[in-house]
Amino acid sequence: VTNSRTGEPISRAMVTISRETETQRDLSSDAEPTKSDLVTRTVFTDAGGRFQFTNLPGGDYSIGAQKPQYTQTPQDETNQTSNIHLASSADNVAVKLSPLGVITGTITDQDGLPLPNVMIFILNSRIQNGIRQMQSNRSVTTDDRGIYRAWNLTPGRYFVKAASHGGSDIFHGAAV
Repeated sequence: VTNSRTGEPISRAMVTISRETETQRDLSSDAEPTKSDLVTRTVFTDAGGRFQFTNLPGGDYSIGAQKPQYTQTPQDETNQTSNIHLASSADNVAVKLSPLGVITGTITDQDGLPLPNVMIFILNSRIQNGIRQMQSNRSVTTDDRGIYRAWNLTPGRYFVKAASHGGSDIFHGAAV
């Protein structure tokens, strides 16, 4: 398991591998003809980001990893896990995690004095039915020094909006 930005190994990441299996019904019962069972196993990576599962039967598996302050890097637009086909063994299966981000700043008035208790909205845009829509991702409030900090943001482009208690906008800006 590696950091998608730096390529460095991630230690103590939880790696989960799962496989859906079908079992045949007991002919003496009135159960459904087949039943799906989800078989899941979990291990943690070592200091070098390596992990190992043993005694897995062959088949198709989904594998993913998680760790606080990271999100799994999607393999494509829709899939958050990697899929592997296991025949006898598979070496060098790579899972990448992206570090979560932080946006921080200070809100001051025209004289440079800090503005406490200002509501800060972290927004991102998305296209829905051909129309760009702004969506609130997180909101925080400035402290007594006018400082705000929004954390655990997935990688992407965000817009920052500050509003006073009366609801009027103070500032619009963009952040990456």
